[in-house]
Amino acid sequence: MVDWTTAERSAILGLWGKLNADEIGTQAFISSFGNLSTPAAIAGNPNVAKHGRTVMHGLDRAIQNLDDIKNTYAPLSVMHSEKLHVDPDNFRLLAECITVCVAAKLGPSVFDADTHEAFQKFLRVVVSALGRQYH
Repeated sequence: MVDWTTAERSAILGLWGKLNADEIGTQAFISSFGNLSTPAAIAGNPNVAKHGRTVMHGLDRAIQNLDDIKNTYAPLSVMHSEKLHVDPDNFRLLAECITVCVAAKLGPSVFDADTHEAFQKFLRVVVSALGRQYH
């Protein structure tokens, strides 16, 4: 279990309430979903957009279960490891992309240093939970 300070919990929940999961998911997620030859092709690719939304809405489960992300994500860890064979480093890379997209969208007045730190801690916990099956 992760120990969240009151400030971290407040920052994560407050930030999450300001995000549009469909928009951030589309911006942050890139994979092998057809034509990805140009930035415009990626941005307009419906498969990238769909999976980006799936990933971002999947983070809702972590938000709703901040005190038990590991067990909440256990089935996803098994699926990504045993069925999809996703390289676990992709979770970390995607978390970094999400962080950049959130920072660009919300700017420094909302995504200040304390919020950034709490959000990165949240995503590290999610990445660890997703990668648990690989260990």
